[in-house]
Amino acid sequence: MISKYLSIDIGASSGRAVVVIKDKQTLRLDEAYRFKTKSYEKEGLHYWDFNDVFKEVVTGIEKAFFLHEDIKSIGIDTFGVDYGRLDQNGTLTSDPLCYRNKRFIESSTLFHESYSKETLYSLTGIQYLPFNTIYQLYDHARHNQLNNSETILLLPNLIGYFLTGNKQTEVTNASTTALYDSRTNRFVETLFEVDKQKDSFASLVNPGVILGETLETFNFPKTPVINVCSHDTASAFVSTKILKNQALISSGTWSLVGTLLSKPKRSKEALRCNFTNELGYLGQTRFLKNIMGMWLINESRSELMKSNEDLSFFDLEKKAISSEPFLAFIDPDDEIFLTKGSMIERMRTYLEKTNQNIPIKTEGMLRVIYESLAFKYRYTIEQLEKVLQRPMDEILIIGGGSQSKLLNQMTANFCKKRVITGAVEATVLGNSIVQMHYFKEIKTIKSGQTLIEKSFKGTVYEPTECEACEEAYERFLKLIEGDKS
Repeated sequence: MISKYLSIDIGASSGRAVVVIKDKQTLRLDEAYRFKTKSYEKEGLHYWDFNDVFKEVVTGIEKAFFLHEDIKSIGIDTFGVDYGRLDQNGTLTSDPLCYRNKRFIESSTLFHESYSKETLYSLTGIQYLPFNTIYQLYDHARHNQLNNSETILLLPNLIGYFLTGNKQTEVTNASTTALYDSRTNRFVETLFEVDKQKDSFASLVNPGVILGETLETFNFPKTPVINVCSHDTASAFVSTKILKNQALISSGTWSLVGTLLSKPKRSKEALRCNFTNELGYLGQTRFLKNIMGMWLINESRSELMKSNEDLSFFDLEKKAISSEPFLAFIDPDDEIFLTKGSMIERMRTYLEKTNQNIPIKTEGMLRVIYESLAFKYRYTIEQLEKVLQRPMDEILIIGGGSQSKLLNQMTANFCKKRVITGAVEATVLGNSIVQMHYFKEIKTIKSGQTLIEKSFKGTVYEPTECEACEEAYERFLKLIEGDKS
């Protein structure tokens, strides 16, 4: 028997409507629609164009039903932390602010003048990132932009509301806000003293329950919308069997490096290393660290294509391979690279500031990015091993970034560990198997993961000898640990 599920997966650059087709013991994907996640700048602030995003979601659903009439349900996942505000009439008060706004960096610093990072981490276990929801709310409160807000909805819940008319807050996304305590499964009331917005969040629900049916006003059949793991990384994690000796890298715009734990880890060492504890499916903890991943490559590619150079990601890798190795390094997580702008120019600024060689050609800059990412993976996995006090013998890479053969091999070589790639469409697939689990199409999530393994084969990258790697890694360590001092 064939069954079909629609995964709406929205990233910071693009969104997709993908039909996942279950045919006996295999899964197939049919991408019905792809669109750009539109944003704009106004008065120095960067906003998501929510009306355009929602219109594209509706178009994607319409196209999916045109291609496949018998879709059983819909699941929605997006990136975390950003949110929309509704007034008492259920109208969006303004477009959601984008997490890459520089203003949040200032607000996060001001917040911690009166509230220590140690206290916040002990309550929420969430990695410090200057754009976490708690800092965005604090920023809105500072600028008197919360006064007419009755309801706050994180982005996937906001899309779900306009599809169904129902307001809910799904917990895997709520756990990324730095306002939620995964040990008690509720928001931390004392944290809302800064903005008085606790009651503005819709009721918390677990993934795997129904949000509601789509409204009759749309040009597609009334269809159940299921609360999947609405944070995209949570959906990616649920798609994958992670062994105890494996470090997982969910590679996309961001690289999420970590593993699954049965409960949160909020030790002093975890705080010092800036690891995060986010919820996964069935209450598991995604213990990981956010690294500025393929964003660096994507922005460089966009910049190069403005000069009429049509470049695929494979073309970028060929350019990088042709240049001199270990010429210079960047810390991918330096705040200079967080916001939009010329990536190449910011790299030059960073290399000049840190007294390093500056590649003359773009090829050299690209190589700096790939090598720096692979070394940052090694650095983070070494921290992970230290915090958990156990070795990680293999690295499992999933997501769109797993298609980078160059980065995969560099990661194997630099980390001295076998790299195994999993599903490229891990997020879409994780989204879909939660829908299948809701309808009892699969008995357990593990059986869904087995389906994914059978349907989408990965590649193994064995580490090869790299004589110059250790000296280069020592230079990289001095750079990033010097940045912290």
